[in-house]
Amino acid sequence: MTLQGADQGDTTTYVETLTEAGMQIAEIAEVVNSEEVGEIVNPEGPAELVADKGYHSNEVMKDLKEVGVRSNVPEPDRGRRK
Repeated sequence: MTLQGADQGDTTTYVETLTEAGMQIAEIAEVVNSEEVGEIVNPEGPAELVADKGYHSNEVMKDLKEVGVRSNVPEPDRGRRK
């Protein structure tokens, strides 16, 4: 679990949080997948991110797409966009 400062916005802290989650997933995958039950945990880290609308920005969505992480982040009410 990572804790971020209250003075930092969600769209700037998600990279650190997602990176930490990836490292922990890789660690767990090494242990679980080494047992004789086959590959259960994706050793490449998170494949999907679910977050609240505070994490939504065009830059975040582009970043997630570039690294192949599927996103489920609702878009906040900003009115009509062009």
